[in-house]
Amino acid sequence: MCRLNTSNDFLRGVVLTVLGAMILMCAHQEAGAWWFNPSNTIGFKPDETYSVERQLDGTYTLSLIVVRTPNTADVRAMYRVYEISGVDNALPGVDYATSGPNVIEGEVIWCEYRSPMPPGCVAGEEETTIEISLMGNCEPGERKLGVELYQINEEGKLIVNANSVLTNNKKAEITLLHPTTGGGTIGFSSASYSVLEGAGSVVLTIERENYSSGSAFVDFHTSNGTAEAYPSAEHHVDL
Repeated sequence: MCRLNTSNDFLRGVVLTVLGAMILMCAHQEAGAWWFNPSNTIGFKPDETYSVERQLDGTYTLSLIVVRTPNTADVRAMYRVYEISGVDNALPGVDYATSGPNVIEGEVIWCEYRSPMPPGCVAGEEETTIEISLMGNCEPGERKLGVELYQINEEGKLIVNANSVLTNNKKAEITLLHPTTGGGTIGFSSASYSVLEGAGSVVLTIERENYSSGSAFVDFHTSNGTAEAYPSAEHHVDL
């Protein structure tokens, strides 16, 4: 007759159940689902506004702040550009890159318990930043650039709000100001200039006054009067 040791069998069952749950959890994490941890939420920093004066050329950077609350778990989100309705949106290939190292897409990751840590992981911090690389141009007008956080599951499908760790601050709007926002007044240094007719050229001086910072530009063109006719010309001057 076999004797059943109830206490040992019960304990053994508990241990096996716990180990099984841990193995399943680790397998689920390795499959790519480790970043939707309901104990933490992430989103852009509340009440933060972003505006930047567009540069005339080159590339320039704006930092967007993303917050994890509380800072205790492994979480991850992707980011990308989205279109804002009812406004002049930033132009791809003009205001921001659509390919190469400066394209606006990527991910933010917090890792507290991962070993080894994936590249780009932030540990022990509440905030991290997304560095947005913008392209300089002299296109007129003010534009808006939208950047949103989103999450996908291990199958590459978008996670709906009910199962997401994203807060209501999952979208950031960036205002790209016209390059002349630096202020000041632009004009010729003199109201009139004198030159011999037929001299071939004349130097006109353009001045910018009463400004503190920022870039500006001005376009000008020529028109014929009573003097000998010359071919009309159009020019662009950066100040």
